[in-house]
Amino acid sequence: MNPRRAAASALLFFALTFPANGQGQRVVFTGKGETTDVPAPHSLSYWTGIILLRDDGTDLCVGCRTSDGRVLTLADYTAITKVSPLGNVSGYPIVQITAHITGDDDKLFSPSDWKILLVGVEHEEYREIYHLQMWGGSNPPLQSARIANMEAESVLATYDPDGGNGGGGGDGYWRIDSLGAHALNFDAVYKAIAKKLRANATFARRCWAINLGHQQIKTWAQKVDAECHACGGLGQVIADFTLRGAQAEPTKVEFTPSSE
Repeated sequence: MNPRRAAASALLFFALTFPANGQGQRVVFTGKGETTDVPAPHSLSYWTGIILLRDDGTDLCVGCRTSDGRVLTLADYTAITKVSPLGNVSGYPIVQITAHITGDDDKLFSPSDWKILLVGVEHEEYREIYHLQMWGGSNPPLQSARIANMEAESVLATYDPDGGNGGGGGDGYWRIDSLGAHALNFDAVYKAIAKKLRANATFARRCWAINLGHQQIKTWAQKVDAECHACGGLGQVIADFTLRGAQAEPTKVEFTPSSE
């Protein structure tokens, strides 16, 4: 048996599984932006088969015409795929699928990197909770998702920066229990940060600002009307938090004004 299939089969056999109707909201990052939905579960082979069929952002230019009038099909794309069992959270199997995709016509398609995170449900099926399609070929290499230990909780976390100076990218953080995967909610921490700042201030949320290991959000505040990402800096904010289920609750928030 293929070692990769053997590893996946072992996860399916020994791990607990969610009820198929359990919570399973998915966050999707593609060329169309960020969206959320609740997809249906599928067998592992559905995900590990032809990965190009999982194009949720219509980023592949299938149906486009080349300069010589030829119509592009899936056969004009090549995907190098890796399937990685990440372990279990609360007894449930987590599988990561990454793919590097190239096209025969580089005028119509730049290299793209995809990441899919799956959580096992009953009937030997998996539900997708995270779908990233980094497009353009200039992004940093995708980083593996990880299972972080926080107090008595194990949290599934993923973060892939887009390489821009705005600190953007795709990320997600989940607590997993018998009812499904619950995205961590940092709203209470963000509200506590906002109370520390003046009315005309804003601050970066999510992505690079969140440090699960230290249970901390460390970010920079800037003026709302700042003309660029690095302009109008007001100072640094450090907010400590603790988890109550999937809710992050602030324990201490400190703002250090800029010396300028």
